[in-house]
Parts: sequence; structure tokens; C-alpha cells
Amino acid sequence: MAGVAGSGRRRRPRRPVTSLLGREADTAAVCDLLASARLVTMFGPGGVGKTRLALYLADRLADRFPHGVLMVELATVADPTAVPAFVADALGMRGADGDAGAALEAAAELDALVILDNCEHVVAAAAAVASALVENGRGVRVLATSRELLGVDGEHCWPVRPLRVDGPDAPAHALFWDRVRAACPAPVPGAGPASDGDLEAADRIVRRLDGLPLGIEMAAARSGTMSLPELADRLEDHLGLLRDVRRVGTPRHRTLADVVGWSVSLLDAPHRAMLRTMGAFAGPVSPVDVAALAGLPEPEALDLLDALVARSLVVVDPSRVPARYSLLEIIREYARRQLGASDAVLRQEHARYILAEVRAADAVLRTPREAAGHSRITDLMVEARAAQTWALREDPPLAVEIAAGMHVFAMTRLRVEPLHAAVELVRSLGLHPPPGGEPHRLADLVSDLAAGLPPGVTAGAAATTLATAACWYVSAGELELAVACAQRGRLIAGDAPERRFPLELLSDTASYQGRIGEAVDHGWELVAAARSCADPHAEVAGLLNVAIAHAYAGHAEDGRAALSQAPAGPLAPSELGWLAYGEAELILDRDPDRCLRLLDRAVALADSVDNPYLGGVARVSAVSVRARCGDPQQAVEAFAQVLRHWRDQYALTHLLTTLRNLVVLFQRLGRPRPAARLLGAVTSQAVKPSYGAEAAMLAGADSWVDDALGFAAATAERAAGATRTVIAATETALDDLADITAEIRGG
Repeated sequence: MAGVAGSGRRRRPRRPVTSLLGREADTAAVCDLLASARLVTMFGPGGVGKTRLALYLADRLADRFPHGVLMVELATVADPTAVPAFVADALGMRGADGDAGAALEAAAELDALVILDNCEHVVAAAAAVASALVENGRGVRVLATSRELLGVDGEHCWPVRPLRVDGPDAPAHALFWDRVRAACPAPVPGAGPASDGDLEAADRIVRRLDGLPLGIEMAAARSGTMSLPELADRLEDHLGLLRDVRRVGTPRHRTLADVVGWSVSLLDAPHRAMLRTMGAFAGPVSPVDVAALAGLPEPEALDLLDALVARSLVVVDPSRVPARYSLLEIIREYARRQLGASDAVLRQEHARYILAEVRAADAVLRTPREAAGHSRITDLMVEARAAQTWALREDPPLAVEIAAGMHVFAMTRLRVEPLHAAVELVRSLGLHPPPGGEPHRLADLVSDLAAGLPPGVTAGAAATTLATAACWYVSAGELELAVACAQRGRLIAGDAPERRFPLELLSDTASYQGRIGEAVDHGWELVAAARSCADPHAEVAGLLNVAIAHAYAGHAEDGRAALSQAPAGPLAPSELGWLAYGEAELILDRDPDRCLRLLDRAVALADSVDNPYLGGVARVSAVSVRARCGDPQQAVEAFAQVLRHWRDQYALTHLLTTLRNLVVLFQRLGRPRPAARLLGAVTSQAVKPSYGAEAAMLAGADSWVDDALGFAAATAERAAGATRTVIAATETALDDLADITAEIRGG
């Protein structure tokens, strides 16, 4: 999703696939709380049904929020420090400041319900994220599920208790009989009038399981293979034996853990092995991936998975194609502690399999089948993060290889999590440039490289990961750090083919900073490196950078000569879009109509493969043309759309460029006061300086403002604007655009 708020699509999590029984009071109470409270936590023991209740609430409340309901499943996150970036990425915040928390500031402005599910194992980090969302935002509401309270100001709490077991109409009985009927397609006890023996057995079962829904479902799943009295007896014997030897933990937690163990004890070896394999995965996974890790044909793996679903040990989401399979957290814990799913050999097999799949998808991402590659890497993100976290502790070179495999996806899709993870990875391995060094003094970058790379880390993977970190800093507007990371990556790479990744960032940053000759030189270096390894994606990037640098310098013919060398083979939609964008940049003012057609083509190609980076810069260029040449009303609407696009992703560098172009539209519309305020914000010492044609454009607007308002009034307006951050200036600009739209429509 290219920016939640800007996408125009209402989001909702997967729909529940089973009925919700006995939770009418909970549902009504939490709905009432969310009508007034910004933060609500549903707390209760594991297996009590908090996640299922949250899914039902999400489905019920989706239409209440313009931006829908966004569910963040924290059970897949093992490292508390990764929680802010994971949440920001899950909410669609594709750009970030130097801290992932800054991206949450943008998310906080959504008029949405954010569900933070399974907070207990990262409760402090989840609490910090929840606080950031509700304290900074104006519309977002947070619903958390946890075994304990978050403990933050403004938190409203609702306990989710086990189902009532007393009386024949008790919800625990209703759930049990409902699941018995689901487990037995043929007529069984409970399908019609139940015998006294069956009713008595059902009562024993739900009482022995303390009314915990997950335990009840797991017991009912066995009703197809034994009578209910036998089921009650066997359950009683198993749990009674375990109770005699286990005296730790809360009673309800012991009950659930014991019933998981009991259910697993009834499995044969192939099903136990499949459950162990599932325990190695972090999140919902396709049967293809499960089969590959298990070393089984896919049909055989699918049969085993479906059998585990029938026993309530595995959860299936049939709304996706193919269906995705996952474990509840308490069952994953059991698989890892009791079945060997945490075994180092299995975890390494998992990490190496994910690396191979990421590399395969990355290769597809650079072809005409780019959309398929994008979809595959998106599906692999949870597993890639889990594999990288494990590998950083146990096999650091493998962690770097996984991060390197995500580079093109992270950079082109502006995904917060892999970008942020690259920064943290290079820091943890001692690869991050030293603070305070001058980026253009190579001695500063190599001074602490004497010890070499960490053992086993390849130069190519390290260089690529440093390039990913540089991309993070570009999106944050911290260009000096971006240059330092990219230069270090280039030095480490040497002659390795991966040198093309830091070279791209070096060319980008040189262009952003007005060093045109350097941008051209790095661009041609990139082209040569790309051709040496037959990478059309990097070749197009290099040719584009050369062309854009020449365009900024006013050398359009040189730029066209560079683009004429584009590779002739079949290209990915993004590469075709970038070439259209580059051609448009060379004719911005000479042929605005054709320029806009080219930019519209670039936007359409970008959107077809969910490439928000290309789509964003093409939109910025288009609004700059419309600001100077197009219909004023269309230009106002286009600027508002693009400002929201970049604001919702917290991409400060691109937001600043858009605001500078907006100054020209304000000038064209005769709005000196908004123009003066905006000039103050976009030329202050707090932002990167402008240069070239852009600087000349702003200088002309500055003189116009002085003439229109008088020097003293213009200076006062500029001073007021200079106190605003880029985000604050954006909000003011959006208000000004809304006022202009109202005036135009009013007449």
C-alpha cells in the first residue's frame, strides 16, 4: 500500500472463519469504549480468545473509520527494538526520519483503528508505540490485546474472561457442541438431542478446561475419533497426571499448556513432524514453503496441514490464495520448546531457505514479471525478519546476506522495516561510518576498517547492506550520513559486482546536493558495473541518473544521449516507468503536454507494481509542470494529493521538493502570504539547501513576494514560516490549498 491515507482504500483485516460464541457482552462493551477512548486494551490469559474477538471487532467496526482497521500481529516479532519499525511498516508508512518513531507520527494522523495483537512478549515496546500513536495523532484509535496491561496513560481496559461453564445454556457448552458438529460431518452426539451421558461428558470437559475457548476447540476436534465419555476420561487422566507433577504457572495457563500437550500426544509421527516444521516459521505461510522446509511433496504437506487444522493445532486463512497456515503463539511456543522447532539445524535451514527465496524473488523483481516478484517478497518479509534476527545471533554472515537480498525491494518500495533493519545491522556489526566524519574525506571512512569485515561476511553483501542503510538516510533527509554509508559501501565492495548498489546512492546523493559532475561520474560507473553483471535494473538507474543530472545542468542533449543507450531487452514496468520519467524531465518546459503524458505513464507503471518511490517522484514532477503551465484548479488538487502521499509516508526529502514547487503555484495564483510562509520553511537553515534551476526559481519567487507584500511584511511572513518543520509546513500548505479550492468552487 503506497501510503495508507493517500491510497483511498479502506483497510480491514482477514475476516474470522469460525463463529464467535458467548462474547456479545464483550463485543458491545469494547465497541462502546472505542467510541470515546483512544486506547483500549483487552487482556486475559492465553487461549481465552482475544485475537478472535479482535478480528470480529475489526470486521464490525471497519466502516466506522475512513481509513479502516489495520491489524498488526506482534506475535511474529521477537526483538522489542524492532517493534516501532515493524508497526510503521505494517501501517504503510513507507518513509521515515532517522528513527522509526517519526514514521509513527504520520501514522498517528490516520482516521483508523489500529489493532496491536499479542503484545505481552514485547509489552514495553508495544506500550511505547501505542502511546506514540494516541498522543501525537488526531484520529487514530488503538485496540491492544495482551496477557497483561500496557500500563500507559489514558489506557482503558477490558478483561476477556473464560466462557461461563455453569448451566446447559452456558457459552462454553455452546462452543463445544458447535465445534463437535464441525468436527463430525456424519450424525454424532450433539447433532441432535444429546444423551445424558454425552451431556455429562461435555460438562466434565468444559469444566476441566476452565472454559478456555482454545482448549475447548482442541478437545472438540477429537470428538470424531472417540465417544464423548471416552474423550472426557482420557482428557481427565492426561491433565490429572500432568497436574500432579507440574505446580508452576497460573492454573489457567497450566490448563492450556497441558491440553496442547495432550492434543499433540495423540498425533502420529508425520503430524508431529509437521507441527515441528510449522514452529520454525514466524507467521502465516503458504503450503509451498512449508512443504519445502519439511522436505515433502506439496500435496502430502497440505494433507498434514489440513489434518492439523481439523485438530485446532494450526490456523488457516482461506481468504488468501493460496491459503496461509499459521500457529497460535501458545502452540508455537510448545512446538519450539517441546518438539525441537528451535533446534539450531532447523532454524538455519529455515533461514537459508528464506534467503534463497528472497534472492529468487529479487531476480523476478527486475523482470517484466515484477509484480509477481513484489508480491513474493512482500509475503516473505515476516520470515525474512525472523530469519535475520536469528542469524544475527547465531550466523551473522547469513543475516547480512538476507538484508542484502532485500535491498532493491526496500529501496524501490520505501519499506520502513527492511531499511531500518539495515541501519541496525550495520551498527551491530561495526560497519556503520563513525559519527562526525567528513563524508568526502575517504580517510575518515577507512580509518577503522583496518580490522576488516566481520568473519564470514562477504564484501558484496556488506556493501549492499550499507547501500540500504544509505537509502534510509536519504528518505530521512540526512544526506551526509547517506553519503558516508554509500562511500563506505563502495570502498568495501572494491571490484565486486555489488558495487553498483552504493554507486547508485552516491550518484543520487550527489545530484540531490548539486554536485552535478560527481553525479554524472558515479552514474557512468554504475552503468559499467551493471553491464558487467547483466543487471538491466541497475543499468537503467545509472543512465537515468546521468540524464537527470544533465537535465538539472541544462544539458538536455547530453541527457537524451544517455537515455538512448537504455537496454533493449524486456524490462520491468518500473524500469520502463523510470525511462519515461527521465525523458519527461528533459522536456519539462519545452513540451509540457508531452511531458505530462510521459509522467502519467510513469505513474501508471509505478502503481501497477506498487512502486511508491517512482510513483511519488513522477507525481512531484507532474505537479511542478502543472504549477507552471497547467490548469490552476487541477494543479491545486494535484498538489494536495502529492503532499498527502509523501506526508503519509513521512518521506521528508520528497516532501521538501514538493513544497518548493508549490511556491511557484502560489506565485502564479497571486497568493503572496502563503508563498512567503512557505519560502521561509523550505529555505530555512534546518533543511537541505536548494541549487541550480530550483534555487533560481525560489529566488524569483522571493523577489515577487517582496514586491507584493513589501519587504517588512514579507520578512515577517518568512520568519514565521522558518519556525515550522517540514511536516508542519505541509499541514499549513494543505490548509491553504483547501481554502483556494473552496474559493475556486465558490466562484
